[in-house]
Amino acid sequence: MLFLICAVCGFDSTGANQDTTMLKRGMANHRLKVSGLSLGGYLGKCLRLRVTNTTQKELKVTVDPGLIFTADDSVEKTAGQPLVTWGNETLVLKPSETRELEVNTFCGNLNAHCPRKNLAFSYAKQADTLLIKALVYGRENGLNSSLMQSGVWAFTNHMGYNTVYGGSEMQANMLSTFIADLTHKVKPEYYKQYKQFNKSGEAVYNKDSVKIVVPLKWSHEAGGQMFVTVYKENGDIYKKIEADRSIDKTGYTVLVEFNPHKDLNGAYIVEARDKNNKVWQRKLVDVDFEYRGY
Repeated sequence: MLFLICAVCGFDSTGANQDTTMLKRGMANHRLKVSGLSLGGYLGKCLRLRVTNTTQKELKVTVDPGLIFTADDSVEKTAGQPLVTWGNETLVLKPSETRELEVNTFCGNLNAHCPRKNLAFSYAKQADTLLIKALVYGRENGLNSSLMQSGVWAFTNHMGYNTVYGGSEMQANMLSTFIADLTHKVKPEYYKQYKQFNKSGEAVYNKDSVKIVVPLKWSHEAGGQMFVTVYKENGDIYKKIEADRSIDKTGYTVLVEFNPHKDLNGAYIVEARDKNNKVWQRKLVDVDFEYRGY
């Protein structure tokens, strides 16, 4: 009989009394109380949120992209690591209910250390619109989290856009192209890649971990028999590259790397030539291993 009455009246017993809200809006209008606890590290599910529904309605809560949480401890707050949410996690709360939710985060400051475990965190602010758009793009396209971290540093530490690199070559190209278009910059010709350290309490970056990666590409028409050579600025041969070729529908790719333990700062020319000495791709590379962000 109860089911019949509900059906006739059009009453949805599972959803009529449920509201939806983004986490930021819920905090702003005091429908939600939120606190955080670090789980150690910064990349991945590194922040546990404790969320309380202060209303008498069931709430479906979605975490916004780009929410920045900072440590409550005064020392950690000054020198510590802000955590930036990737977003899109959801949580359903009954009236007056408190539940916990672990969320994916990124490092918000390349120069700070990884957060220690069990630090109290509080919401500080939301990132700017450009970073939010980049985070949404990464989520919608299933991009690698380490690659996305390099994208976050481009905004939070003003790293050059040629540092947006990691994961697969295809994904790195997607994100660097998106950010270049988003910020009206020229897409990089080569990349500076930093190794990421994600151990609780330790630095996230070491200057000796950097390498410069130069993708050389040519069409299927040219074939796989290509000679890749690095020249000094004066035209002398610096080194010959015997790296593996990757193949996709657009053609061939070779990744030429410069390492601070083997190579010196300076200007180089990287070329791909066929057996007839035809140049299929040529790039001028300014090898500089120094950290340029802040």
